[in-house]
This record gives sequence, C-alpha cells and structure tokens, in this order.
Amino acid sequence: MQQNEPEHQRLARSIPLMRVAGVAEIESILKGSGAWQVTRDASRTPRDVQMACGWSRCVYFYAGHAIPQYGEIAFAYAPDFEQGKAGHVAPCDSGGVYAGKCDPFLALAGSDPKNPAVFFLQQNRYPLDQWREPFADYLKDYFGNNMNAYCAQQPPNFLVPPAWGDPNLPARFAWNHQQSDLLSWIWEVRIEQPVELKEDLLVWSTSRQVFKRINNQIAHGKLGFNASRNFERLKKIFNIITHEQDDAVVELKDWTRQWLTRQP
Repeated sequence: MQQNEPEHQRLARSIPLMRVAGVAEIESILKGSGAWQVTRDASRTPRDVQMACGWSRCVYFYAGHAIPQYGEIAFAYAPDFEQGKAGHVAPCDSGGVYAGKCDPFLALAGSDPKNPAVFFLQQNRYPLDQWREPFADYLKDYFGNNMNAYCAQQPPNFLVPPAWGDPNLPARFAWNHQQSDLLSWIWEVRIEQPVELKEDLLVWSTSRQVFKRINNQIAHGKLGFNASRNFERLKKIFNIITHEQDDAVVELKDWTRQWLTRQP
C-alpha cells in the first residue's frame, strides 16, 4: 500500500474475483481436472457474444460480486488469481449488453452483426493485467465517497455526470439503476484459459444440503476417485456452510466485504 492511498484505489487493487456455479458444474469439475473450463458450445449467449466480438472462449468471473441466480456454490478469489493469465475485463456484463437488456442497447437484435452493442463491447475492454487502474477511476466517478456501495450491489450514486468512460456505458443510464440491473454496472472478468478451482481461492460457500449431496455422491463412488481427491482439497480451504441455500451467496459477500476492510 502506498502512503495516503485513496480509498477507491485501495479497493480496486484489493477486490476479489467471484463466480457462482451450479452443483452439476462443480461435480463435473471435481470429476475431471479440478479446473474451471472455458465456455462450451452449449452456453449459447456467451458463445454468441464471443463469436460476434471475435473473442476467445473464456471462464467468467465478476469483480467483487457473486450472482445467486447462477447457482448454489459461490467462490471468491484473491487478486493474485489473475496474474500471468490471458484475458480481458469489461465495465459491464457482455451478455446483457449484447442481448439488449439494458440502456442504451435496449431491444437491439443480438444476432445482428451491425448491432452497435458489438462495437461497444469490442471497444470497451481492458487487458487482464491492466484493468484495476481504470476500475479505480470508475469507482471514484460512479460511486463517489461511498466505495462500499459497489460491493453492496447498490447502483452508481454520482451527483454530477461522470467523466470516466464511453458515452454508451450502461452504468451512466438511470433506467438501469431504477431497474436494479446489477449486471449493467458491475465489472466482468474473462480469463481465456482453464483455471484451477482452488488456485488463490479465499473462501467458498454453499448450503448444508448441497454440501451433503456432493459428499454423499463421493462417498457412494458416483463421482470417481478424482472427485474424492479434489473435494478433500477443496474442503481444506476456508468455507462457509449455511443452513439455507439463499444465505450461501449472502454470507460469502459479507465475508468478502469484511476481508476487504482488513486489506492494507
């Protein structure tokens, strides 16, 4: 930490990467190599975006956010997780923009190669090793003095029109804020290679029910030897097991916000 480092820079430097996945995906990872895999053809919207924009297949994460509708198990990774890897970062969710789900791209046809959303997405991305500095500027301009609002999933709260970023940046548009369209203002991290599930993993969280399900599947030999070995390694990393499924992502986000306050 630099002396007298501004809060928006400290937060941008320290914020973890997060991902939420369903039980089936995690069981597949445990059975296999123990790594997150890049996008498969069955993932239609991500593949459509990647092909339209000329991007490589990738593994998706979000900066400082875990989205509960994506699954039952949540993971948070230290900033070092991204080092030495190929990829890019965007100041919004690429799938939502491409599909026309947020201003200023509402109702645009995602399949149209002339769709202005494609040009926007191509122009608004940062190399994986260079995104945290513009992210700090974004936090300052769009969240002002309330830096924790970003991690708390609150919308941007700027008092004057922000100077940072593209004029078509979804975070600028009040309609997205009114609709609580979180994906229009959080940052999407795309790592263009398989990455180990437990590499630089700070914490993971799921419900007691899901934890027992995976444990039972392994105990009865249904997932194979690799799954048993990989799950034992995963259990050694700090985890939060909740009584209710809805609490798993909430508890992980709360833990992460507390962790951020302790970072120098």
